[in-house]
Amino acid sequence: MDAEPNKKVKWVVPARDWYKLEDTSYTGATGYLATYFPHLLTEDCLDERTDYNSIVCNDSVVLKRVIFYNQKPFGNFSGRSVHVRRTTGTG
Repeated sequence: MDAEPNKKVKWVVPARDWYKLEDTSYTGATGYLATYFPHLLTEDCLDERTDYNSIVCNDSVVLKRVIFYNQKPFGNFSGRSVHVRRTTGTG
């Protein structure tokens, strides 16, 4: 087995996904492997782009996706950025 395997993720465009690490075989710890976004960098999520081309978060973090379906009227949301803010903490 290669002592230094290439573990970099090749994200598809647009890069916006994350993966839950169920065991320690990939990074050595459980948690999340996420696409790089600056707002994810906290004490629980570290920039590991050099090793994994990703952000690695420990398992105390919960990442969730927010999706809106069937907006009425649709034009109010079309082409607009929607910012979701934390209810606790910073960032």
